[in-house]
Amino acid sequence: MQPSLVTLLFYFFVMLLTWFIPCCTEKRPVYYLAASNVFFALMLILNIVRPYGFQFDEISHIKLVQLPWNESYVLAVGTASLIYKITVLIFLTLMSYLIYTLFLVIRNNPSRNNIAMLLATFFLVASYLEAILVRTGLINFLPLGTFGGLGLIIVMSIILNKEHADERNSAAIAIAKQHKKLETILKTANDGIYVLDKNGVLVQANDAFLNMLKLDKSSIGKLKLSDWNATLENADLKQQVQSVLKSNQKVVAETQHRRSDGMIINVEISINAVDIDGDRFLFCASRDITERKLLQKELERQAHLDSLTTLNNRGYFMLLSEQELARAVRYASELTLLMLDIDNFKKINDTYGHKCGDIVLQKLAEIFQKSLREVDIIGRLGGEEFAILLPETGRNHAFEIAERLRTNIANTEIEILDNQSIKFTVSIGVAALNPNVHKLDDLLIMADKALYDAKNSGRNLVLIADNGKSSDIS
Repeated sequence: MQPSLVTLLFYFFVMLLTWFIPCCTEKRPVYYLAASNVFFALMLILNIVRPYGFQFDEISHIKLVQLPWNESYVLAVGTASLIYKITVLIFLTLMSYLIYTLFLVIRNNPSRNNIAMLLATFFLVASYLEAILVRTGLINFLPLGTFGGLGLIIVMSIILNKEHADERNSAAIAIAKQHKKLETILKTANDGIYVLDKNGVLVQANDAFLNMLKLDKSSIGKLKLSDWNATLENADLKQQVQSVLKSNQKVVAETQHRRSDGMIINVEISINAVDIDGDRFLFCASRDITERKLLQKELERQAHLDSLTTLNNRGYFMLLSEQELARAVRYASELTLLMLDIDNFKKINDTYGHKCGDIVLQKLAEIFQKSLREVDIIGRLGGEEFAILLPETGRNHAFEIAERLRTNIANTEIEILDNQSIKFTVSIGVAALNPNVHKLDDLLIMADKALYDAKNSGRNLVLIADNGKSSDIS
């Protein structure tokens, strides 16, 4: 008697059950799984090989067994084989282990799924036991009948549903963890991080960005980039933003943001384009570099200035003068250069000390800054020698300016150490731009020659250079 398809399927499902339940309950004893699968595989083979299957050595007769709904079930009766007896013992051992495992699971997690799985397993085992009792002749009816298979179906359904739910829960937990991680990064980041849609509307921002611009969270979804970017009209920045939207190009640029209180801050922004749910967004990070820019500006200023007088040093004076000279030549405008030297400055240092000499130099710089225009370029060339470039100024007007400077300096009394006061004078040489002069060095040479002549002519004097010669005025 060959086993029916239903019998084969039953053992196949029981074999799967030995895998599903331990995996579902997170208990995976390899020895148990291996032994149970070998056991059920042997049962399948014996069912195929033996004439009466693995259950009987010999079948004596067939009897009808009453089912609960007034129908009969045909059941073979005969001499049970030793293999079948061992099989029953092993099967009951396996089922006992499964029931014990489910009890442990319910104790830790008394969910409806786990309880239903335990009851369904009891149902399956009970239907198997009643079949054994019928074959032994202890009972003559099947209280559960063929509903024992229903327990197996319930168990399998619960397991499969639980696995699917676990997958969904795992995915949801992973997304939640990722979202929490992203939130933590955004909250703890020092840079202002924000997201713009393709229309430039602010759709997300971290606390650092809101604090940077003195905004609150109600601004999200309402403000546009133009509301806080003070240089949005900059064509280069607009072009860079458009290139980011159209490609994956990353842009790093310096710009300015306008805070809600109107204050302008310097920032360095990094912009990337990202696709979210089919839409294009700009992921931006702004870093406040106002202090850095101020420090940079101060370092540049210090690099260009003379530390004692705070006037332009020689190098920066030459650079600014070259630019102004090129402009004057291009537009055929007037330009004049003054060269000044403090008379008998060595004597002041020797008599009163270098500290007093420094005070004289600082006082001279103060007179320059009060007496001259903002457009005039003043520089300390070295020691007690100074130069002044006068844009849009002819030789006669320049002579008047130099003479006024000389008079103001001569009439200035400087208090030095020990409540003493001194006066000092300067000699000035003047050189005007003319068609024969196109270089700054030429002007410097002419003015220096006029200064030399003024010192040799008695000092405290202004002389103007005229084609290589010096004169008081013409």
